[in-house]
Amino acid sequence: MFNQYKPLTNSIFFLEIDSEQALSLLLKWRGSLGQKWLKKKVSANLSRTLEQLLPITTVAITKFLILGTKTKWSAFLDNHFGGTDPSALHYLSKKLKCRMIMATCSNKGVAFEYKDPNQPKYTDENGFESHKDDHYIYYSKLEAKGYRFEAAGKLLFFEKKEGYKKSYAEKQFTPDMLKKYLSEFGIEAFDEDFYSPHAGFLLTRVDRDIPKNVIELTLEEAKNYYRH
Repeated sequence: MFNQYKPLTNSIFFLEIDSEQALSLLLKWRGSLGQKWLKKKVSANLSRTLEQLLPITTVAITKFLILGTKTKWSAFLDNHFGGTDPSALHYLSKKLKCRMIMATCSNKGVAFEYKDPNQPKYTDENGFESHKDDHYIYYSKLEAKGYRFEAAGKLLFFEKKEGYKKSYAEKQFTPDMLKKYLSEFGIEAFDEDFYSPHAGFLLTRVDRDIPKNVIELTLEEAKNYYRH
């Protein structure tokens, strides 16, 4: 089902916190930026709920979807054509002091990100500040340039470093590996039964300051626009 709604579902973020707590801070933060958002509780099945994120937009995000799950994690998506933007989730994770996980799976690549703002901070050899257990894995297809694989941060307890040394770059981090990593945290991101749409909220931006150059796209138009 998730392939059906790409690029909306290219990236799904998870925060280890109740959806209502995250909703409250998100509204407060966006309000401080002069934005006005309409809140609506969702109650449809997952497929109908994802459709409420349409239309997909360029330039500016005009909708957020927050979903409860069968676990302590809440899921987050928005309606940006490139997939859910990480900036809002990084902000919420930092302010709420809760763990954050990103899962990205598209025809352009596979990525996993883990952040725990409760861990001590450190500065790496490149001068970037991070938390002790923060971790990022990224594999992507580069048009006409082959493949790229990157991994940064401390290995998580279940990782096997040897797997990242395979001769074929596209085998270094696969969708199946992403699913396994998520399951180690109790997240079954690609199983629609994992989500509880009735414990979720849809936010729609309604203020007059939405950029005039925003383009609204259908799902099919967005697939061609993004070329994912």
